[in-house]
Amino acid sequence: MFLRYEHLKEDAVGSVKRLADFLGCPFTAEEVAGGAPEAVVALCSMDRMRSVEANRDGEHGVGWTFKNSAFFRKGEVGDWKELITPEMGRRIDDIVEEKLRGSGLSLSRN
Repeated sequence: MFLRYEHLKEDAVGSVKRLADFLGCPFTAEEVAGGAPEAVVALCSMDRMRSVEANRDGEHGVGWTFKNSAFFRKGEVGDWKELITPEMGRRIDDIVEEKLRGSGLSLSRN
């Protein structure tokens, strides 16, 4: 199963349901009616993960350290454009396409 970030952002609840099905742990009708998929999405949101004390205030590394908060960016589709050039993006896309060839995952925007 491939779960693209763009699809997750478009339909987080649907993506969580598909992931649960794929893992062999589908939500029951009662869980769906009770809002369990929405609760999972809320508990795993970028804002929620950023607010966890260990992620906000902790540090990581050996020899040199950096704050755990460095693992969290904006969480927005396309934010990479703020950090790397279009040429760098094309080079990364080419490498990923080569490495994933035959896997069924494509970088095309579908």
